[in-house]
Amino acid sequence: MHIEHICGRTSCIDTGHELITIYQIDEKNIILFDSGLNNADEMIKVFDEKGFWVKAIVFTHLHIDHVSNNQAFYDRYKCDIIAYSTDIEDFIRRRDPQYPYRQFALAPSINIEGVEIGIIHTPGHCPDHIALVTPDNVCCLGDAIISYPLLNEFKLPYIEDVERAILTMEEIRHMHYPYYVISHSAVVTKADIPMLVDKNIQKELQLYDVLRRQITAPTTMDEAVTNFMLSINISAERIPKLPYMCETVKARIRTLAEAGECIINGEEILPLNHNR
Repeated sequence: MHIEHICGRTSCIDTGHELITIYQIDEKNIILFDSGLNNADEMIKVFDEKGFWVKAIVFTHLHIDHVSNNQAFYDRYKCDIIAYSTDIEDFIRRRDPQYPYRQFALAPSINIEGVEIGIIHTPGHCPDHIALVTPDNVCCLGDAIISYPLLNEFKLPYIEDVERAILTMEEIRHMHYPYYVISHSAVVTKADIPMLVDKNIQKELQLYDVLRRQITAPTTMDEAVTNFMLSINISAERIPKLPYMCETVKARIRTLAEAGECIINGEEILPLNHNR
């Protein structure tokens, strides 16, 4: 595990699972953008070696792999834990954390420990996903986009609203920050973004082509989900263990219905021109 300097006071720590952006307030104090999935003890060891003290954590979104270290960091540093999310109360109720949260409203920026952090609403991966921008103009994109080589390795990227995610990707295409931190897992430059956006969108369009082939005759939602996942080489044994992935397939089916390519009638799915 190591810290990689990006520019100015902005760096990131590679946990082996994701990159977590770090902004250094001064010689000692830092702000984390997300807390990560496990490895808290290793991260704390690295911070201790650098003489860093975590003053605050702010989140791109509240998925499990971005928040799992909250308790450990709060126990060690008593840091502020700050999030934008319209469902934060539900999140707190589900996880029952033993630390206080501070919620902020969507705005162009938020001041944390005297540091102005930019905020950009980037929904799609989930409704309340945001990108965060350091004073060095480094944009932390979270999971709004997937980097190489994971784009090729992921059979099915998790997205709750694919249509909105693609619109967000197009907005990212036209951003003008010199560096972008993608949580899983790369630091890329502005020059890299257009091709990466193209590849992400191409991936989604390919998945839609596969999905359409599962809805050429009347079927149930569960059958369509199972057949789709089998068709992208997810084994039948694994499918029941991946409820969150089943939900992202259902989201894609709903997008097809909204585009007029099929009809959802309760749990039944009908091709658009099917005559009952």
